[in-house]
Amino acid sequence: MKKLSKDEVLGLFYKLGFFKSFTPEEKYQLADFESHTFTVEPSQFIVEEGDQDRNLYILLKGSAYVTKSLNPRTSLAQLKPGSVFGEVSLLADHPRITNVRAADRCLVMKMDATFIKNLGPEFEIKIKDQLIRVLVNKLERMNQALLKVRKRVPEDEWKLLFDPDV
Repeated sequence: MKKLSKDEVLGLFYKLGFFKSFTPEEKYQLADFESHTFTVEPSQFIVEEGDQDRNLYILLKGSAYVTKSLNPRTSLAQLKPGSVFGEVSLLADHPRITNVRAADRCLVMKMDATFIKNLGPEFEIKIKDQLIRVLVNKLERMNQALLKVRKRVPEDEWKLLFDPDV
């Protein structure tokens, strides 16, 4: 993947839902920060479980998959352009809880708390609003998955796992 021009990066911003609430001027300003975009080759890690960095990532181009180190061949999620990951580490100063690995050649934007703060309060609010949306969507999907699992687990075993009084 060749280095994208500012106009090409800007074009990607217009296609991705994460940037929907940003004004054209804000998208243009973000596209100026080429140093915050990087290419990842197929099979390379974008993030590794346990890493201590506090970066937020937005997949601009390509696809990736999420795994746990305990079972690296089982994909927990497929990421596509517009997918956001790293929000837990950014917001909670928490080590990485999963691996994210490129399925094909990817273009990724990376933001840390200082970068976001330096963009200014309007940017910071919009980014945090988007992160809230992302987290709510992930929580809803987790709840749906948990309900499916719940139907297969006997009541006594379920209580051992989730009942605080047991």
